[in-house]
Amino acid sequence: TAPQADRADVPFTRLTPREREVLIQFTAGTGPREVARHLHMAQKTVNTHLQKIRKKLGVHSTLEAVALARSQLSTAASAAGAAGE
Repeated sequence: TAPQADRADVPFTRLTPREREVLIQFTAGTGPREVARHLHMAQKTVNTHLQKIRKKLGVHSTLEAVALARSQLSTAASAAGAAGE
């Protein structure tokens, strides 16, 4: 796997739109049961999406995936803010 510093540049475009939806829900602090209910899917499907997300992002845990997503979101927000100045 890539070093943590390199992971900040991992493109989330390799995730499907549904995988991104699931990851965004977890990034907001939503638990698996609530994610399943909110996205109208079985909890087992949420777990399957999480497995695929972890594999595609090259991380070992959902916590790592969420941290990586939050890092990318804050970087993107900073870049957008700087562009608007």
